[in-house]
Formats: sequence, structure tokens, C-alpha cells
Amino acid sequence: MAKRKKQIILLGINHIAQWDKDSPKSKALRKKLLEISKTHNIDFIAEEFSKEALSLNGVKKTTCQEIAELLKINYKLCDLDSKERKKCGIPLRSEVKTLLGIKGLVLEGRKEDKLIETELRKYDSIRENCWLEKIKNEDFLNLVFVCGFSHLQGFKSILVNNRYNVSTINMENYED
Repeated sequence: MAKRKKQIILLGINHIAQWDKDSPKSKALRKKLLEISKTHNIDFIAEEFSKEALSLNGVKKTTCQEIAELLKINYKLCDLDSKERKKCGIPLRSEVKTLLGIKGLVLEGRKEDKLIETELRKYDSIRENCWLEKIKNEDFLNLVFVCGFSHLQGFKSILVNNRYNVSTINMENYED
């Protein structure tokens, strides 16, 4: 009998949904995770977030952690911390800012922010391959992986190339 392929649903979000519990995006993520978990028999939730990011943002639990606990299913933080990024040759946002000669406060959506984000995107495939390494030996049949919506196509390609069944949901414009 052939072994069943593992199913992964990539859920692309605005990162605020992961940690700002009062935001409409977080409420929409919570609702969507519960819906997907029920309809797809999800047994694992993983996300693009790290323990270091939790600490730096003053977050005790992400939205995904709360849902995994509620559903009593496995959960994993999969993003790289600063030490792992350095080891993989991925510069930190602050290093890219300095490299580009950008000084002072950088507001989201401004020209300088877009320049930094464009430079950081060059390292997405390295990060996404590291995410795969963090989940590939986990015991699951149906996993939801929550990540920034800009990772949906790249990470999907990596997963498909590694013989996973993958579907994507882009929540970029979702609000409850």
C-alpha cells in the first residue's frame, strides 16, 4: 500500500495577525485556522515566527499557538533567530539598513522600508528551505503553515519539489 503524501496548507497573512490579538486581522486568522482545522483534519500548526521574535515583540503566545492549544494539536515556531540567520548568511534588517546607508526611523510602507524589504527578499529561499528542515521530520498528515503572504509561491515551490501536497490561502486582504 502506497504511503499517503503529507498535506500542507500555506496560509499567507499580514504578520500583525500573528501577535496583535485585538486586530481584525488576528481575529480573521483565528476564525480561518479553526475553519481549516475542522474541514481538513489539521493535526499540526507551524508558523514563521521564532522565540526571539516573541521576546523582542513582547508576545507571550501567538494566535497560532493559542489555536493549537485550544485544538490540542502539535505546534512549532519555524523562523530563524538572529544566530541562525547569521549562520545561514542572512543579514538582519538592521544590517541591511546600515548597508543601504539608511539612517533614522524607517516607517512601514515608506521608500526606505521598501528598499530594505527588497534586499531582504533576496534571502527568502534560504529561510523557506530552513522552514522545511524544521517541519520535515515532524509527525503530521495535515499541517497548516502560517507565513507572510509574500512567501506563498516560493515556499509552495520548495514544498512541492519535496513531494508534499500543497494548497495556499492568501489572507492579505482578510478582515473579520
